Amino acid sequence: MRVGSLFSGIGWFDLGLERAGFDIAWQVEHDDYCRRVLAKHWPGVPCHYDVRTIDWAWLPRVDLICGGFPCQPFSCAGKRRGADDDRYLWPEVVRCLSVQQPAWFLGENVPGLIGLGLDQVLADLEGLGYETQTFSIPACAVDAQHIRQRLWILSYLSRIQSGRKKPRTTGQRTRASRESCAYANTERAERRPFDIPCHHHRENGNAQWEESPDRTGGLCANVADTKNSVR
Repeated sequence: MRVGSLFSGIGWFDLGLERAGFDIAWQVEHDDYCRRVLAKHWPGVPCHYDVRTIDWAWLPRVDLICGGFPCQPFSCAGKRRGADDDRYLWPEVVRCLSVQQPAWFLGENVPGLIGLGLDQVLADLEGLGYETQTFSIPACAVDAQHIRQRLWILSYLSRIQSGRKKPRTTGQRTRASRESCAYANTERAERRPFDIPCHHHRENGNAQWEESPDRTGGLCANVADTKNSVR
């Protein structure tokens, strides 16, 4: 499968997908330092500069588009201005998907998106014909020494007519999208079905992390369930 990488940074999405057997077709990144890193590790992959000025019809079609769109409009470390922030670039992702129409979209952002934009994200994706599931997966689920919750968005283009993927006008979210949003709501007291277990305790004044026995199996099961649900 061929991948288009938005907001590539230093290529963390790209590296993971490449190791999983995907081919990186193109990247988009405007930071000069990050572009130098990308050029070193993916010398043969074209890297475009500004997501806001690209004519997506001229780029090669890909099977999956990924990207961690800017989190500053939603992060608790900032002013949380949402769509009023000039760094709010989710509409550019929508513009890209509406033209490229990849079979899959994989996005990532901070948990602050849940109450300040996720509803719009899900509505936009549904309007383009995508079935979407959200996952709350912390860094400690892959053995990092801190929690660092992150929201992951996995979408599959479910509506295909005459061999072509046909977008439609954004409308109201269906029950499935509303449930997807509920699963991602980190403010709920109970564990959500798609959370990855991660436990910690303190010993001698230091935080100690424990791996949940079902952590890996739970993740694999969730991915398998998602694949089955979108076929």
